[in-house]
Formats: sequence, C-alpha cells, structure tokens
Amino acid sequence: SYICAIVVEIILTFNFIMVVNGATDKKYSDGRYAGFIIAVTLMLGVGCGLSYTGGSLNPWRSLAPALFEALAKNTTAIKEIWVYLVGPFAGGALAGVVYDLLYK
Repeated sequence: SYICAIVVEIILTFNFIMVVNGATDKKYSDGRYAGFIIAVTLMLGVGCGLSYTGGSLNPWRSLAPALFEALAKNTTAIKEIWVYLVGPFAGGALAGVVYDLLYK
C-alpha cells in the first residue's frame, strides 16, 4: 500500500540522513571514515527497502526513471512518483530537525 511505502521511505531516509549528519559533523567526527560509513549505510538502506519500495532514499533516483518510463508511454511509475517524493523529503526533514534537537 502507499502508506506502507511512504513509511518505509521515511524510516530509511531518516536513518540515512542521521548517519550522514553524524559522520560529517566536525563537532563529533574528524570525517576520515565518513565516506565509508555513508556508503555502507546507503547500501544497507537500499537492501532493507529493496523488496518494499526499491529502497529509493532519494527522490531524484526515482524521478528520472519514472520520467523516462513516461516518455516510453508507460505512466505507472510517474503516477506513483509522489510516494518517492513525500517519503524521502519527510524523512530527510525529520532527520534534520531531530539531529539539531539532539546534537546542536
């Protein structure tokens, strides 16, 4: 269902952005391993969300294929793109607010 997909995307994106913020925050990290930590977190997030939503975590990663599909006269993906816009944007915004409240 759409609600489940949005919740999955919110949770995955929230987790990813929290890790990105923590790994790149000069106050808590020197950043030496930030790239590795971020890459592993993204890989795990995509892996966890793969069977539910494809593990987008990024609206642009979903928008481009949907647009190409629409150009090929397959409008299914473009009709459902709102899920992949709402979920990651909500998860990212929530992570930004929570990170600021907890660590700033």
